[in-house]
Amino acid sequence: MKIPSRAAASLAELTETFDDPDIDIGRSLGRFADQVRSAVPSYLGVSVEMMTADTQRSVDAMEDSFVPGTIRSSVKIPTSTALGAGPERAGGAQRIALILYAASPGALIDLAADLAWLTSLPLSDFALDQHLTGPESLSGSAAATSVVNQAIGVLLARGRTPEEAEADIDGRAVRTGLTRQVVATAILAETETSLEDP
Repeated sequence: MKIPSRAAASLAELTETFDDPDIDIGRSLGRFADQVRSAVPSYLGVSVEMMTADTQRSVDAMEDSFVPGTIRSSVKIPTSTALGAGPERAGGAQRIALILYAASPGALIDLAADLAWLTSLPLSDFALDQHLTGPESLSGSAAATSVVNQAIGVLLARGRTPEEAEADIDGRAVRTGLTRQVVATAILAETETSLEDP
């Protein structure tokens, strides 16, 4: 599995939060993807979602053959299953989940059932087919990227730094449970409303 350099850097940063020299999230993710690929022939890739009280980040590692719009099956694996430990492993401040994608409908159902059985967690803890649009950053939607970039521009005009603007959008997404695109759209709508008011 080829992990893009930006994703590799984020995984390295995440690895540092564990403060354990034996943990290498990037290497573990690569091995995990190799195992899933051998079990699920239509495997397309994986996203690692990292959420804190203030931010939400996602690192995506998709197969070279991935084409936006081809996802027909997905499963979200909670932290305790993905890493073998609860959120306290990362200091209690960070929650992590893996989202797997496959091209064949139903390809990940057996995997979810097996994980539920192995971990004694209810099958409902594994969100099946709720992420069929794929990773936000790779969905192929130029419009989604444009909306987020416009919202960042609005926040920059309000005096925030690029980092603060990104953090503001991420923070709102985490607090509301909405995607970055929806949050960005709301920021743009707020701006239009304030321009219309006398």
